[in-house]
Amino acid sequence: MKCFSYSLVFALLGSLLGPASCLGEDKEMPTWRHIEEFVHRYLDGLSDYKKGDLLSQGHVAKMTAHMKKMGWRVREEKRLFKDTLPDSHFLVQQLHTRHGHRFMRNVQRHPQIYSKLERISSAHGGRALVRDLLKLPDAAKYANPNRARGVPQMKDFLPKHGNSRQPQIRDYNKPTGKIYTEDQLLKRLKEMHQRDLAALAQIQTASAASAP
Repeated sequence: MKCFSYSLVFALLGSLLGPASCLGEDKEMPTWRHIEEFVHRYLDGLSDYKKGDLLSQGHVAKMTAHMKKMGWRVREEKRLFKDTLPDSHFLVQQLHTRHGHRFMRNVQRHPQIYSKLERISSAHGGRALVRDLLKLPDAAKYANPNRARGVPQMKDFLPKHGNSRQPQIRDYNKPTGKIYTEDQLLKRLKEMHQRDLAALAQIQTASAASAP
């Protein structure tokens, strides 16, 4: 597959494609099945990784670099990075420790766990709380939305205000919209792959129509 001229691309699709976007490079764009299989293989090959663990920008960067070699340059790669925590983020650093791994394996089925932890870590006293929480052998019970009556939730351990009132975390139970896990990454990649396939089909159709 050849890359068509940028002037033709812009005329056909306007701002749909970026200035350096030749979606399939010189190869046929891989199917979603091949992309999905690659993601599974890549993550399964990581040491100390279990499905449901927190991913970071470093993981995404390595995967999209390989996808480019496969024939798919992800047009929305910057958006993927923006919606994924950087490797230097406090939460990434804490959860990729011995205590963090143990915690992640025990809370993977709890909805919004990483959204909640990110919101907590941004609150006053939140980082100290996360560090201390991960050291507890029974930390997972405080993250369980179906915890026993009388068991506090994670945010209840935040230091109280001067008036002894419990601090409130806005949208604590709502998702942040970030990409934290393998399933979330695959869902976002599939959406982007579908959009890129549609854009590539438009380019190919227009090129065929303009051929002499």
